[in-house]
Amino acid sequence: MCKVIKKSLWFMALSMVVFMAGCGGNGGDSTGTTGSSAADAGAATTGAVSVEAAAVLLGKAANYAILAKDGVSTVPGSVVTGNVGLSPTARVGLTGWSLISEPTDTYFTSVQVVAPGKLYAADNKGATSVDLTTAVGDMGTAYTAAAGRAPGFT
Repeated sequence: MCKVIKKSLWFMALSMVVFMAGCGGNGGDSTGTTGSSAADAGAATTGAVSVEAAAVLLGKAANYAILAKDGVSTVPGSVVTGNVGLSPTARVGLTGWSLISEPTDTYFTSVQVVAPGKLYAADNKGATSVDLTTAVGDMGTAYTAAAGRAPGFT
């Protein structure tokens, strides 16, 4: 089990599931429409069915199972399927991981991360820091978009 410090994509993904759990539905009327217009907050109409706002777009943040700004801590028995990213904090913020370096220093592997998943930190070499900066920015944008939505759609 992973303990994620501060804001992480994992927390955001769970939060978005909670926000999005009420999406869809027909609003309870027999025609399959909600009775609201397409101009209502993010709704679009397809035929006779109203489709609420699309899912929150994660951008490059979608490339990570866990994405954080300050640190990601874990325990030896944890298992993560997917990439782990940390930015702007350097590799020192990846605590508890059995990090295995690779020759080009562009990422780490770990027995706690299922292959082909990798761990990335802001101080890895190559395009890693640019990709992480973009992913963290996309994470913030997705969080803001999700937080700005009503908790349930009818």
